[in-house]
Amino acid sequence: MLTIRSVEISGYSIAVNRTGAAEPTVVLESGCGNDHSTWSDLQRALSGQASVVSYDRPGAGQSDRPREARTIAAAARLLRGVLDAVGAHRPAVLVGHSLGGVIAAQYARFFPADVHHLVLLDPTPPGSSPGCCGKWPRIHPSLPNAGCAKKPGCSDRRMETPSALRA
Repeated sequence: MLTIRSVEISGYSIAVNRTGAAEPTVVLESGCGNDHSTWSDLQRALSGQASVVSYDRPGAGQSDRPREARTIAAAARLLRGVLDAVGAHRPAVLVGHSLGGVIAAQYARFFPADVHHLVLLDPTPPGSSPGCCGKWPRIHPSLPNAGCAKKPGCSDRRMETPSALRA
């Protein structure tokens, strides 16, 4: 059974679901408009072999509504607050879907020592939604900004995983 608890981070009540107890910690970062329940089946499946964290960003699910516009950088910092609040072991495996992939990549850029692996599932392409993410964050100082493949107006380079994050 998945149990939700509320933690206070930066003035927001954030709904967090942490299951399992083993290392590593696996963080499930939802796409735009989704909440932690998107990951329910996967979280249950992984909980026997890892500590798994999913949560609702402000405006999603059971978390407070945002009081101002949110940025990818703010979302990455909020994620760090969530992991600190629940005592999550790091480095962690970050799994991001859609917009969650952009947030996970930004987190890896800000806090590279906290990330063991970065898994991006159908991440939002840079520039696809100007109000959403604009361009990809630099994930690691050794990489230039990643582009999207064969999309008009974007670079033809594919997203690469930094060597520091490869298994």
